[in-house]
Amino acid sequence: MLPSLLSSEYGLRHTVVSKAACKHAHALRLAACRGNWGGIRLQGAGEGKSARTAQRASGPQSGSGVTKGGLGNPEGWGATAQAIPRRFLRSPYESITGNGLSSRPGGWETARTTITTTETTMKKGLLPALRRGATWVGLLSAVLAITPTGAAAADSFPGGRPVTLVVPWPVGGVTDAASRILAKELGEQLGTAIVVENRSGANGRVGTDYAASARPDGYTLFVASAETHAINPHVYSSMTYEPVKAFAAVAPFALNPFSLVSRGDLKAESLQDIIALAKARPGELTFASWGVGSTSQIGMEMLKARDGLQLLHVPFQGEAPAVNALMAGQVDLMVLPAARAKALSADGKIKVYSTMTSERSFVMPDVPSLKDLGVDGIDVVNWFAIVVPAGTPDSVVQRLATAIDAIVESPAARTSFRALGVDVHPAMAPDELQRFIQSETERWGEVISNADISLDG
Repeated sequence: MLPSLLSSEYGLRHTVVSKAACKHAHALRLAACRGNWGGIRLQGAGEGKSARTAQRASGPQSGSGVTKGGLGNPEGWGATAQAIPRRFLRSPYESITGNGLSSRPGGWETARTTITTTETTMKKGLLPALRRGATWVGLLSAVLAITPTGAAAADSFPGGRPVTLVVPWPVGGVTDAASRILAKELGEQLGTAIVVENRSGANGRVGTDYAASARPDGYTLFVASAETHAINPHVYSSMTYEPVKAFAAVAPFALNPFSLVSRGDLKAESLQDIIALAKARPGELTFASWGVGSTSQIGMEMLKARDGLQLLHVPFQGEAPAVNALMAGQVDLMVLPAARAKALSADGKIKVYSTMTSERSFVMPDVPSLKDLGVDGIDVVNWFAIVVPAGTPDSVVQRLATAIDAIVESPAARTSFRALGVDVHPAMAPDELQRFIQSETERWGEVISNADISLDG
């Protein structure tokens, strides 16, 4: 705990890069350490001088380190020293220097553990505690006394620090574009920079794994979606995270509705025609998707299950080749984002039958929804929401949620999102969103289980 406090609040940072260095870093953990008395050097001093002589001779300098208390060092590590319990160190000859944590078994060996300090940091309260010969409990108390924790730290969020927004998909897609719109507006709301970081791969798992293991302090946000939180947990048998448990919901911000489309020359003019054709020719009609376990596949599986249809799935590596195959007449049907469907239907290359939702889409207000056509219980929408690692303070979550709600309710944001073909998502309180994600996980999971969809092999 203490190393992380020192790292974030006092300019002390340590990076263990070897097993030997890890042993040395044990001194910073201030637990189970044994020994006599040591000293701390905050300023550099002349070589070969005792600590007290060096202190009188040179006064404050730059640098940092630990030597045996007031006894100097034959290797030239004399310093301005004050006694602290040697229990902080693992051996009588172990020290913290400006270059690293070192030991002296007959000669100095610099461990590969980088430790840096700042003079102003020490003046805040850590140095006075050390000068009093504090025990590790006393030292920890001194640190905590000047460290904003709990509600105090959350109330100051973000405090001018940049915030990272992890997007688990490549640059240039709809999810990325919508996330960047949000990032810009959120940065203005919070008064800080929002840095978009694309970590794509493995159907969104790479970025999700990364975000799930981030520190729960509000400075790492994640763009969750139906893929990452409702689909992946069911198409992969082994996951390094449980989306609902690993993250705390903050706020939704956009949704991307889908439509049912076909090749331009298919002999069907309505949804009812498609259902009749599929039942008359079981297993002959084909449908494309941009991959096994994708929203495009599972959306069609929902329709298949409802009406007992037998359709042949033809997965492609990405949306573009799937759409090209549809336009070329190589496949018959597809579930496609509404905005993409509208653009392709304008020149007659494909037909659009309905939105795969319970409500009509702003993209194509004249196209009926499934509910309009008498089909209930199917809602194929990819939603986007901001979540944070579980354990993030509630006040930070609420601060973020309030800012995002203000964004999605603004006319400017709605215009920007709709230009991408996505709509703003109705506002939800964090606990409401958490329940929604859980219900989506169950809803999509049932379809995946019934269709026996897997990405394990």
